[in-house]
Amino acid sequence: MCLDKVKERGLNLEGIGYKIFRTINKGVVAQFKATPVLATEKWLHESDYREHSYKNRKKIDEIYLFGWHIYTSKKGAMGRLSCYQLWYPFVVRKVEYKQGHTVGTQDGYKVIVAKQIWIEKENLK
Repeated sequence: MCLDKVKERGLNLEGIGYKIFRTINKGVVAQFKATPVLATEKWLHESDYREHSYKNRKKIDEIYLFGWHIYTSKKGAMGRLSCYQLWYPFVVRKVEYKQGHTVGTQDGYKVIVAKQIWIEKENLK
């Protein structure tokens, strides 16, 4: 996933948002990369799950640091979810994030790009 538009960079945000995950067995994995089931009840750093590089980004205003893409509203995440459901089973989960460094939009919805996320165990039911 890439932001359609970058609005702010160089931030240090933390909060709660909504993340789209691919489902597998009784857990979740990163969206498009074959990763192990993501742990719950601990901070997950994006660098342990990264797949893409800056080579895919052509314009300077598209460049921002890597990170988990987290929608600030459940409505935004659910809107994007319908696109993903065509390929694999996906689900939206509420997550906590920290080290949010970039704010932008994806499909018209506000997204925070953060270095770390926390998934509550009961949030996987």
